[in-house]
Amino acid sequence: MIYFTSIVQQSNGSWQFTWTPTAAPYYRVILYGKQISGQLTSPTYNFNLPHYEKFPPSLEIAEGSTLALSELYPPYLTMQWYDVVGCFMYEVDERKSGNWVKITSIVETGTLPVYTYITPLLADETSYRFQVMALSKAMEPSTPMEFDEFVVTPPLLKAGDVAVTYNPTTHMVTVSAA
Repeated sequence: MIYFTSIVQQSNGSWQFTWTPTAAPYYRVILYGKQISGQLTSPTYNFNLPHYEKFPPSLEIAEGSTLALSELYPPYLTMQWYDVVGCFMYEVDERKSGNWVKITSIVETGTLPVYTYITPLLADETSYRFQVMALSKAMEPSTPMEFDEFVVTPPLLKAGDVAVTYNPTTHMVTVSAA
């Protein structure tokens, strides 16, 4: 188990995460179910991506090849389907308020045996329904393939969920519920 010993915002706006070392051969840094850095041998990581100027990101540190919680229970859905002969494009829709809403279209290239669409981040403890339809050149739809997902994932932090205070004397940041 990883325990952070400090999360400090640096003068350039980046966040430095430090944790108690373990016997792990290396560490991996995970953000929302995706590995953003791996094979770290030191228990320190500097995070410098946009949109985290006011609060630190919800990073997870995995020990070696052990999966982090958001890797086991990702906050997104990966949909895959086989190519359809005679298809011009695929339409991906999401069911919202009882209606199908188009999310995107993916052009059939004829070069891929399997097509993939990964949703944006999805909310914890929420049900989602998606469908994929093959469309002909005349835009005639096929029978849709449906994907249902109940998302159980570590909750995602949004601006306003946390309060961050910075002490310039000690250079420490305190993160608490807003």
